[in-house]
Amino acid sequence: MIAKREDATAEKIMNTIGFIPKSDVSEFRIRNTDHEIDGISLESAIQAVLTCTEAEEDIKWKKATLIAQIADYYQINNSAMASLCGCSPSLIRNCVVAYKAFPEPHMRAADKSFTLHLYAAKTKEPEKWLQVACEHDLSTRQLKEAIEVESVENTIERDVVKEKAERIIRMTKEVMNADSHIGEWLIVEIKNLFKMEYKNDNNTRVA
Repeated sequence: MIAKREDATAEKIMNTIGFIPKSDVSEFRIRNTDHEIDGISLESAIQAVLTCTEAEEDIKWKKATLIAQIADYYQINNSAMASLCGCSPSLIRNCVVAYKAFPEPHMRAADKSFTLHLYAAKTKEPEKWLQVACEHDLSTRQLKEAIEVESVENTIERDVVKEKAERIIRMTKEVMNADSHIGEWLIVEIKNLFKMEYKNDNNTRVA
């Protein structure tokens, strides 16, 4: 239908929109059937599919909202809620997590899936990760990978800091065992350091 309207071949139309590889065009033929899409243009048919997808996302959020609010209002735990709704506790948990992170529609990204929001919601900074996904136009898979990479980097950084702390403890013990006087002096200096940090922390809170 599009080809007739545009006075072009079906192959040219398919290649123009990047729908399928040129070699596969011959596999698609318009034929007379009793399908619901008879007489509907390809664009309209695809738009109908996209509309269904949007509706599915809306339903997921509606379901998450209901589950989270019911569980909170009636104080029902995930296992009991799962039994009542006939689904798994993990699904209930995901609904609650997603809703608590993004309870209002304006907090969500209309062009991003519920699953993407869920990955962001499971982090310590849901809004930050949703913003990252929007700014860089990340897919759900790409956001998941970005979150995992940062998690690994943070773990490595913590391990490095912990290794330094363990080294300090080991060296402190060696100093104390080698010379008691220097060991006592070192303990005093460490205590003074902690006192200074505590004082600075209190001043920051007051300010």
